[in-house]
Amino acid sequence: MWLFSEDSFELLRSVPIPCWVFLTLFCVGTQLGEVCGVHDFKVYRMQHFDLHGLHLGSRSALINMEARGSAANILNRKCVVLKWAELSSDSFLDLIQRGAGSLLILLPRDWSME
Repeated sequence: MWLFSEDSFELLRSVPIPCWVFLTLFCVGTQLGEVCGVHDFKVYRMQHFDLHGLHLGSRSALINMEARGSAANILNRKCVVLKWAELSSDSFLDLIQRGAGSLLILLPRDWSME
């Protein structure tokens, strides 16, 4: 195999030691950082039902997609987060045409029209 040939070991020996030290510290240092970009929260799925033989609503509760706002450029296979007040039939059709994988609608706490 080319990986264990004499030339590959010679290539590894030709790299200066400070480069190996830097590479090792870089790899270890990147693993120590904490990721704050993931949030888990409880969501409720829309009820599914059948109307005249047509399946409506979600059949699965699991969504494992990257979340984006509706103004994002690329929505293919992404979960779009949208407020209830921003949702219209035109925006919904636009999201479907742009390839959104799922839609998470944020409902208001107070439904009164103030």
